[in-house]
Amino acid sequence: MFAAFFTLRGRLKAESSAILVEKYVKDRSDGEVAQLVDFVFENELVQIEDLEEVMRMTLKMTAEEKKKIYELLTRYPASREWGERVRAEGRAEGRAEGRAEGRTEGKVERSQEIIRKYLARRFGLDSADIQERIQQLTDLEILDRILEQLFAANTMEEALDIIGNSLV
Repeated sequence: MFAAFFTLRGRLKAESSAILVEKYVKDRSDGEVAQLVDFVFENELVQIEDLEEVMRMTLKMTAEEKKKIYELLTRYPASREWGERVRAEGRAEGRAEGRAEGRTEGKVERSQEIIRKYLARRFGLDSADIQERIQQLTDLEILDRILEQLFAANTMEEALDIIGNSLV
């Protein structure tokens, strides 16, 4: 029973922090809101989860409003730490995506190389045009389909049919 209460309490706290920041950004002339925001941030009453709610809120804001939130958040140590964590997570995610893309590119290049070598060995110079077409293919699924069937080709025409059918 209490778990639901604490979960709801945490979500309400995050949403209220986001609403407070939104009010501050929309109307900076309200001195009481500014004092409350300063108090909350200076005393680190805002948790990382609350800041994440604030950042979700910025998706619907203008560039000027986002700039005001950035200025607000960079004034306080807790939010700077959160910003560093978010940037570190973003960098790690980017590196992981880059590694995955690199592995995929490597598999594509390896598949192209295997197919081209097979065609050159099996059909010689007659396969030069089709080898060039294979070099242009970058879809790993298509290259895999070609590899699965190509070794059964006994003639250049059969190889062309296999490759053509794989492109469909």
